[in-house]
Amino acid sequence: TNYNRKTAYTDLGFDRICFREDFEDREFYFNRQFSTDESVYRNLLRWYEEEGNPPRLLYLLTIQNHGGYDNNDPEADIVHVQEEYDGLEDQMNEYLTSIKMSDDAFRELITYYQASDRPVYVCMVGDHCPSFAVNLAGKYLEGDDYEIAVRSVPFVIWSNVGEGRGDIGTISLNYLLPTVLEEAGLPLSDYYEYMLALKKDVPVLSDMEFYMDAGGNIYEYGDDGPYKEKVDASFFMEYNNVM
Repeated sequence: TNYNRKTAYTDLGFDRICFREDFEDREFYFNRQFSTDESVYRNLLRWYEEEGNPPRLLYLLTIQNHGGYDNNDPEADIVHVQEEYDGLEDQMNEYLTSIKMSDDAFRELITYYQASDRPVYVCMVGDHCPSFAVNLAGKYLEGDDYEIAVRSVPFVIWSNVGEGRGDIGTISLNYLLPTVLEEAGLPLSDYYEYMLALKKDVPVLSDMEFYMDAGGNIYEYGDDGPYKEKVDASFFMEYNNVM
């Protein structure tokens, strides 16, 4: 029911939608109530194989690393920070242990697709930083640097074909899907073509009051600047697509 997903996913065009009750043999990390990435990946691969040969797009929203991070006894953690962080050490250990488990599960997923004889593109992106990261960032950063840091998440685009491009830098989430489609050589709409062209100059359009160019310079929306016309046009196009 969260975000009305049962309606939203259908409106987005997915042919088949699976929720928690559809997943088999879910596993958990000790007392944490969220399914492990490893166990939900097994379901994803099972559904992938059931689809047969036609091309397909699969979207999986995982929840293993959701907060809070005080569910397990400290002895259950396999990753431990080596410094003191104002009493946040136990939460950080549980979170980082979960992240380590995600790394291991993602390696298994990639290993499966490496052996596939069909082209596969996998994009994995974080949802948001853990709550304690806001406290940590506040000790070292301020202003725009702080706002960007607490809204930054890692992402990776992997494929079993081609050589790859290495680090493509920092981009905002609105660019992620067209970037994946571009990497895969799939047809792009005029809107996505425009966004990819804009990304070269303005790789970050934030939901705050500013955007950032490729040189790391910050501009406020509404102010005159070298990219104002292009940025404003992107919002007109976005409004046209949504409305």
